[in-house]
Amino acid sequence: MLMVASTLRVAPSEGARLEEKLRSRLGRVDAHDGFLRLRLLRRKGAAGEYLFVTEWRDLASFAAYLKSDDFAASQDRIPDDLAQAISTEPPALFEDVLDSKRGD
Repeated sequence: MLMVASTLRVAPSEGARLEEKLRSRLGRVDAHDGFLRLRLLRRKGAAGEYLFVTEWRDLASFAAYLKSDDFAASQDRIPDDLAQAISTEPPALFEDVLDSKRGD
């Protein structure tokens, strides 16, 4: 499994707006081959800081999604003013090497 994590930062006053935009997402990624899960995590004690995480079966599945029209559409629906208010770091890719639920 592959996890892709991006740190997102917005002004604390924009946090609720970011959360709502992601709650009302198009959801097209859900149907992509290899997609497993999407999460938005809000950092406790750090208003306006989030971790956006998607889980994929493998790197090929994630790479295919990035080339899709659905990915482009998901980016296009973020209002320009909100997109400009979001500070991001390049996504980090993580491989799943231990999972207690699997019995590793």
